[in-house]
Order: sequence, then structure tokens, then C-alpha cells
Amino acid sequence: MLPLLLMGLITTAQITVTNNAFPSVGQAFQTNIVNGLQRIDITPAGPNQVWDMADLLGTPVDFTVAAAASGAAAANFPTATLIIPELGGVAGDAYVKVSGNQMETVGLLATIDGLISNFPVKLTPNRIDLVTPMNYQNTSSSAFDLQVALDPHIPAGTALDSTITTLEVPGVVTIDSLRITFIATRTTEVDAWGSLTIPVGAFDVLRLRTVDYTNTILEVKVTFFGVPNNLWQNLSDPNNVLNVDPATLPFGGLDTIITYEFWDADEQQAVLKVLTGADGQTATSGQYRRGTTSTKGQVLTNGKAAAYPNPATDNFTLELTNFDAGDYTFKMYNILGKEVKNVPFRYSGDTKMLIQTDNLNAGTYIYRILNDNNEHLITRKMIIVKP
Repeated sequence: MLPLLLMGLITTAQITVTNNAFPSVGQAFQTNIVNGLQRIDITPAGPNQVWDMADLLGTPVDFTVAAAASGAAAANFPTATLIIPELGGVAGDAYVKVSGNQMETVGLLATIDGLISNFPVKLTPNRIDLVTPMNYQNTSSSAFDLQVALDPHIPAGTALDSTITTLEVPGVVTIDSLRITFIATRTTEVDAWGSLTIPVGAFDVLRLRTVDYTNTILEVKVTFFGVPNNLWQNLSDPNNVLNVDPATLPFGGLDTIITYEFWDADEQQAVLKVLTGADGQTATSGQYRRGTTSTKGQVLTNGKAAAYPNPATDNFTLELTNFDAGDYTFKMYNILGKEVKNVPFRYSGDTKMLIQTDNLNAGTYIYRILNDNNEHLITRKMIIVKP
């Protein structure tokens, strides 16, 4: 019976994300864009994890979900229902279709640095962004592509313009047209669940790991000695007709982006979103939600908690600041989810508490601060070591 009881303690913390997570027209989002990604801990896959990212800092970027029909490119994407900025308002708008239990991107107002901006591009087929209900260890896969046609010399002075110019020989070789094709494969897995703390509070979350493999192909149409060739020539192919080394092109080749999204059951955007390179570890950009709304039996708090030393041996000090006056409870759990400490206390000002751990085995523990409604405010990790 004991193993079954402990298993019950573990599984009760898992959540299910339903289509309640889908946004709606007029919904306002407050986000912080994280620049230069401070400390982002990308842990291995697994259950019952604690992610403490309460010290993240970011630049506020707010946006509102619009109806697709109101967009400047609406005629290009007639099946879309919403407009949602890619990555919280700092990239081109995505025209999104929400239906039933699926959210998918129909097309983008694409931006390619130094070349084009707000250029309507259709994804073929649609890019699947979210499938619900979402549970731990769910997987999915999809494939899509997009294509952009450009003038090879506009705007002048770009890396692409310089590359194309070096390929041309007056009276011999002229580049007439250019297009960039992105062929992408996406796989997703709900690879972890646990508790995530960001600057605005703590959330029970599922972590969605998305891997996008993209092959970027640069093609041109060439006129030789005044005779146009209407066939597209693939400069990304090492055996291309112009003998161009694909490695010298400003675009082209295979690329991998791994994204981690942390989803709460009641939020209409990911609580935290982190983009990494192919190693899945080195964060390159990200965003987290900002605001004051409560979620799923949890409340947001300005309170701060610090525990030291960590790792601890026989005891540690818990320091609490900026909480509202009232009754609270400190609880600790082992990695199986079993409660090992329960200390009620009243907060009426900045407080320091000595927590005894001499009766605990060495290992990793989770501690939480809960209010008098049993809503958890802060979740942290504590390591106990023994001589």
C-alpha cells in the first residue's frame, strides 16, 4: 500500500492543459522579453520538477490579440481567426486558426533581417502550435514550408545583395530572380511537469519541448550571355551551376531550434518560453508572463523567500520579506512528494525562521510557502547533505 500511496502523492501534482489555453480576440497579454538570457536552467526530461527562475529580468512588451479579419494581410489568410505576434510582440504577426482542440498558424507577416519586413507568407500546410488536451508524455509531429520571392538587389548593400553581385559578370551572368524556401519539420513532446517560479509567482506547469528542423534553400534564375534560363538554380546545392560554395551564402543549410514552453492549465499563453540552439541547453531568447491575475488555486505575491545555507546539513534559515500580514504554512516534501515538514507561522513583518533538518536524510527536497487558503505562493528547492 505504501508505494501506491506515494505514487498518488506524485501524480496529483500533474495537470492537464485543455483548449481553455487558447487565446481569444481582445485578450491583452503582458510579457517581459528576456534579453541575453540570464540564468535559465534547462533540466533533463522527467516528472515532479522544480524550476526556480524568480530572478529573471526582462523588457516589458504588451500586446492584444486581434481578429484576423482586421489585419492588413487578412485576404492572404482567409481561414485564420486570430492575429498573435510571434514571440510576444517582437517578431512578425502570426495569423492563427483556432478550432476545436487545435491551434495552428496559417501564415506569417515574415521578417528577414535586412531584406524584407511584414511580408505575407503562407505556411503549407498549416504549422501546428498546440494540441489539447495536453498531458505528460504526449507527442506530435508535423511538417510545413514557406517561400519568399525577393528582388536579388533590393535593398542594396545587404549581405545578400553583396553575395549576388559577386556572382554576376557583366554581359555573361546576370541574376534575374531570387527566392528563399524554408522546409520545416516539427516534433513536440510534453517532456516534464512540476512547479515553476517566475518573478510574478509560482505555477504548476507542463513543459512542452518543441524541436524545429529547418532546411533553408536559396534559389536563383540566371541569364547566361543574354539568354534567360527559366529554371530555378539551387545555390544551396554544392553542385550548383555557378559553383558557389553554400557555406558562403548568408542563408541556407540546416538549422535546429529547440523551444521549451511552460504551460499552466488556466493561462492563455505560456508562463515561460525559452528558445535554445540545437544543444537544447544554450538559451538564446525568451519571454515570461507578467501581471496580477491568480491562476488555478495559486495566488501571485510580492513576497520573497530565501533559504540559507543551501545545501544545508542540520538546519537552515528561512528569510521572508514583503508578504502580506497573515497566517502561512511552511512545508517540505521529499522527491516522492511525501510531506516531511509542516510549520505554521504568522507573518507581521520581515521574518527569519530556523528550520531543523537533522532528522532528514541527505537528498533533494522541495519547500513551499502556503497561505491560509492552502494556496501555494512560493516553491523552491533545498538540498540536504550529511557529513
